Amino acid sequence: LVSVASAGAQSLWPFFNYHGRESARSRAMLRKATLVFALGGLVAGLGLLLFARTFAAIVGSGDVVIPDLLLYATAAVLLSQCVQLPAGMLLTDSRGLLWQGSFNLVMAVGVIVAAWLITPALGAAGPMVAFAVGTILLQAVPTLIVAFQRTGASGRPDDLSIVSPNKKGSL
Repeated sequence: LVSVASAGAQSLWPFFNYHGRESARSRAMLRKATLVFALGGLVAGLGLLLFARTFAAIVGSGDVVIPDLLLYATAAVLLSQCVQLPAGMLLTDSRGLLWQGSFNLVMAVGVIVAAWLITPALGAAGPMVAFAVGTILLQAVPTLIVAFQRTGASGRPDDLSIVSPNKKGSL
């Protein structure tokens, strides 16, 4: 599912490249795309929660049991990845890629350490919980903040919001 979302997000790259990353048009597109991808991630995550057990029962002949925490963590990863994809596409110039690579290295180390620490207590769900927390706190949130700042948002909470506060119903 993340691969499908990634393929869709790649179509944003030419837009951001053509219109410039620091433009009002890019900021508007980033807001709209982030909302659309968030909704897509939410739908996909809910689908996972609703159908994963049925799928596991069919494939595993009833022998596969998926812990609730593992399902919820996987849905959270799916949502966080979808939310950050448009911002990640905006940050595909040399400066943005250097930032993303550096921050993803920090995230990877954090996830590995967290998984190592919590897996004894959480079992199979431990690595996915660590990955969910890492992708939300160390990838999605920082990537969104940096991307909106690059488009000229002031950094105020109302200027960083996905839905424009100035126009009713606009994105």
